[in-house]
This record gives sequence, structure tokens and C-alpha cells, in this order.
Amino acid sequence: GAMIGTFRLVLSSEKPVRIILDEDRIDVTSKKILSEIKAIDEELSAHFVKSSEVIDINNDSLLLIVDTQSPKIAMNEGLIEKFKRVAIIDHHRTGDEGFVDTVFSYVEPYASSTVELVSEMLNFYQKERIKVPAFEATIMLAGIVVDTNNFTFRCGSRTFESASNLREYGADMIE
Repeated sequence: GAMIGTFRLVLSSEKPVRIILDEDRIDVTSKKILSEIKAIDEELSAHFVKSSEVIDINNDSLLLIVDTQSPKIAMNEGLIEKFKRVAIIDHHRTGDEGFVDTVFSYVEPYASSTVELVSEMLNFYQKERIKVPAFEATIMLAGIVVDTNNFTFRCGSRTFESASNLREYGADMIE
């Protein structure tokens, strides 16, 4: 969910964007969601690349990593070293193996999920400028639901406000 939200932020900023995703590294639930994305969302699907396909990295390239600070659980630890510019958006506490050389780090351990943080960032864009399709907003909302165990764990007013923002984009709680 956070990955999709950041994709929309970058796309609405009129910057080139790719989503680095190695299917063999994701869990069963994520594979189901990926299958749905490929079936429903051509625009989003067109931006997926495998880490082995990322070859045109230059000094202006930015690797934006969401929902982790640990290189060991990132999609491809070896790829990280190829980027001179790395940014992190995460809600987990910083561990011993956290990234040290970032150009931007937004780590808020008190947030319920990284989607909550990304959803808040959507508010800095004009509604007519940023387009988040309902299907993608639903996936983002699912990220909050999972991280909060159905809004029963680590929830605050910011969590519900983020969920409300996603509902404005058409997120479907039942779906």
C-alpha cells in the first residue's frame, strides 16, 4: 500500500518512476494483490520492473524504500548499494542495521503504518493534481487494516484520518 501511494506521489510530481518488485521475494498475500493489480490496473502494472532490470541508475536516481529500514529485508540489498541517493519512509523503530546514508528519512514509529504516513503526504498535493484510483486506495487502506489488526492495535486519530482520506479517493473497506 505504501509503495502504491509513493508511486502516485512521484507520478503526480511528473517524475519518471518505476516500482522495483521481485515476485519471488514477496509473500503469498502480496502475490494475490499483485495478481489483482496486473488484472485490473494497467497503468500501475506498466511501472513494475525486476531489480535485475534496473540498469540505468545515475547520480540523479533516487531509490525510495518504504516500510523498512533494514537492507536485509529490502527487496534487493545489492541494488541499494548502486544508488547514491536513498530515501526512507517507515513506521518501524530504527534498528542496528538501519540505512545510514539517506538524503531523506521520514521515520515515525508512532504511526500505525507506513501507509498512514504516505496518506498524510497526499494531503500536501492538490486533489485535482494527484489521482489515486479507487482500487489503489483500497490496497492502501488494506495496509492500514493489516498493520492495525482491523483498527484495534496502535491506532490514533491520525490513523482514522488517513483511512478517511483514502475513502475520499474511493477506497472500499469491504473489498
